Amino acid sequence: MKINKTIFEKYKNDDYPPMFYKYEGKKCQILTVGLNPSLTKEAIQIIDNLTNKFDAKKTFKKNSKAIEELINYQFKVKCDTQIPYFKVLNNFFDEIGDINFYDDVFHYDFCPSRETDSKKILPKIKKEDVFFDDLYDLFEKAVIKIDPAIILVLNGGLSRRFIQSKSKKVSEIQPDGYRLFQGRPMILANQLSGGATSIAYKEILIWLVKKGMNKASK
Repeated sequence: MKINKTIFEKYKNDDYPPMFYKYEGKKCQILTVGLNPSLTKEAIQIIDNLTNKFDAKKTFKKNSKAIEELINYQFKVKCDTQIPYFKVLNNFFDEIGDINFYDDVFHYDFCPSRETDSKKILPKIKKEDVFFDDLYDLFEKAVIKIDPAIILVLNGGLSRRFIQSKSKKVSEIQPDGYRLFQGRPMILANQLSGGATSIAYKEILIWLVKKGMNKASK
């Protein structure tokens, strides 16, 4: 994806390489959006042991093999050897039914910077307009490329920032219960894991996603 070059230039000097993306061209039903990719001890070890080492001193083009290997690793933790975050997401879509988590759901982290503690990212999202606006521009481009039927934001702090943003590109809540982003239904919610979402609210989310899928199919 073209946004990878921008991500590279802005975040190449982080302690660990940022999140990169590959879109296969399949029609995406749902775009899930998290705050940022977590940097677990296991992730640190795997990234350190990748055959092609990411090197911030080299150009984007010369890092292409390293970036491809990082993307392959990211796919594995989503689909093959799932980390707990994606297991919860997978189970959520299993409850909805008629959605294949592997093929129908594309996951995007709003901030591509890998960080162990998301609390270090959230204050910058909330308070630094330039930081947020740069990420917002990347997000817009990603949505255009991925072209999802529904956008599901799964982070309370990020959802709040979308609501409070001066940008008019995230609409007010519509009569059918959705906000709109680029004409697509957008659901702003909390993270599904860690107790941030109650059982009752989870049921509402499932209902909203089903309703949105039916709307998109017409």
